[in-house]
Amino acid sequence: MGALVGLLGGSFEFISRFADLLRDCGFDPVVGPSDAGLSRAGEVSIYEVTDRSVCESLLEKDGTEPFLVYSDLQFTPEELVSLKAKGFVGAITTRTSPEDTAFLVNKALFYSRMLKRNPRVPVSLPVELSVGVRVLKTTASMLSRDGIFVITMNPLPVNSLCDLAFRLPGPEHTFKTVSRVLYNITINKELGIIADPRDPFKRLVAHPGMAMLFVDMSVDDRALIEAYIETIS
Repeated sequence: MGALVGLLGGSFEFISRFADLLRDCGFDPVVGPSDAGLSRAGEVSIYEVTDRSVCESLLEKDGTEPFLVYSDLQFTPEELVSLKAKGFVGAITTRTSPEDTAFLVNKALFYSRMLKRNPRVPVSLPVELSVGVRVLKTTASMLSRDGIFVITMNPLPVNSLCDLAFRLPGPEHTFKTVSRVLYNITINKELGIIADPRDPFKRLVAHPGMAMLFVDMSVDDRALIEAYIETIS
């Protein structure tokens, strides 16, 4: 049995023909509600978006679990940015090839499984980065046990190393670690490029900045971060 994929919609094309395509790709589709379908089914959900009202419902849903949409609608850049903040990973249309469909579903499944192992949460934390004599004081918008997303209009190049320091709300304790840049988003217009995201790690990004991987964070500090994430997730 393949991975469970929830189909949340009601058209014959979606729950029959598209379901057959998923089975041919090795997945196990499970049909869910025929309305906006703001529940989940399976390891990853695919929402059928037939009109703007369904899109609006998705923008109002709670949480940021990874999901795909099945739609021939053209989304505006503003809608795409808002959908990504809710967990949007990619769009499948009636013209998407089986190979690309399998690719997108596997990307969503990978991210969903990764998210369960290493959850990321939205935050608003002051951070300080040091590269040589250059010091940048800014804000972080996402946090996990292994890394942080830092908001800046001038991100460092990918693979750059820097010293990073930040605090969590509560007891006074400064987290310090060397961090490496995993990816960056230089300016807001780049956000529209992630409409067909080949990189699920950029899914939740709604700001220009850079994703930083903690290189030498202590085991005790990682445990403190995990405990904090559990209190707000």
